[in-house]
Amino acid sequence: MRRSPLLVVAHHDDPVLAEIARTVHDLFPHCVRCGARIASVDEADVRLFRNRLVHRGGCPAAGTAP
Repeated sequence: MRRSPLLVVAHHDDPVLAEIARTVHDLFPHCVRCGARIASVDEADVRLFRNRLVHRGGCPAAGTAP
């Protein structure tokens, strides 16, 4: 199974959910794990129903958070 770029697996092709994911990133651009800013929604895994945003693939090295 191919993973959705926005991790909205249930309805990965729904444009409304994609827009919500972009809005979540615009409002909360910092990773909840490490606190670093995520530059774009393409670099984030947006977990819409968990209300959190994390770096895609893992956080950067320690000490790079703002």
